[in-house]
Amino acid sequence: MKKTLTVLVLALATFGFQVSTAQAGFEIQGAMTIPLKATPADIAVSQDGKWTFVLTTDGKIQILNRGGKLAQTIESEGNYDRVEFAPGNRLILSSSKGKVIKVVFLDIIHTFDTTGSPFKGSENAPVAITVFNDFQCPYCARLAPLLDQVLDKYPTQVKVVFKNFPLQNHKYSIKAATAALAAGKQGRFWEFHDLLFKNYNRLDDGKITGFARNLNLDMKRFEKDRASMEITGIIKRDIREGRDAGVRGTPTIFINGKLLQVRSMDSFSRAIDLEVKKNSH
Repeated sequence: MKKTLTVLVLALATFGFQVSTAQAGFEIQGAMTIPLKATPADIAVSQDGKWTFVLTTDGKIQILNRGGKLAQTIESEGNYDRVEFAPGNRLILSSSKGKVIKVVFLDIIHTFDTTGSPFKGSENAPVAITVFNDFQCPYCARLAPLLDQVLDKYPTQVKVVFKNFPLQNHKYSIKAATAALAAGKQGRFWEFHDLLFKNYNRLDDGKITGFARNLNLDMKRFEKDRASMEITGIIKRDIREGRDAGVRGTPTIFINGKLLQVRSMDSFSRAIDLEVKKNSH
């Protein structure tokens, strides 16, 4: 017999409690019933609300997405009756009878659509480094040479995929992003990319257009591509995927879909070596 988990969505309304001198209340706005294949012992929800973790009585953790669909099942490897989600993508399992807790560290693996995204390295490389960038971000500009070092060290194992994540407080970020992708239509994305980052703190309309002329681009085609729905769609997709993956600032780096916390050569090497080893089995 299937078990069910009902998640209630609450909104302000009628049955209330006293808060200062004002009245506040709640009513059931809607409900979602999720069928489970095992008896739930406890549940926890990630801080962003995207994932629900159901600890079952048979020692498993069912991971449900926001729509209630089962994304993955993992073994808790113990007799636990409580689960809590903690910062740093950690699950805290506890056993009231066994008087023990267990900390499970999770790697959330994100999937990105790279259609139309510029990349460096081998197209079929086993390790994809996906970087969300802003062309007016000084930290992105400083990261670019490090990424080239990574490619030099792993010429066949790695490819670097460029994603746009223009920040709202940077006036020319979207204009720079559309211009770079338009230059890419003429095979000059990375040259344009380098010029933009060398001038990240001095960008304006004149400089962006000047870079295109300096690279001897077909200006009529360049301007047409900049305004195309295709390029606008790629940037909107990148922003949407970044937000879904929890990107808040730039640069944000994912190695085979897993967030890289530290931007250093050692950190890149450890993560890449681990992925290469996993793919060799």
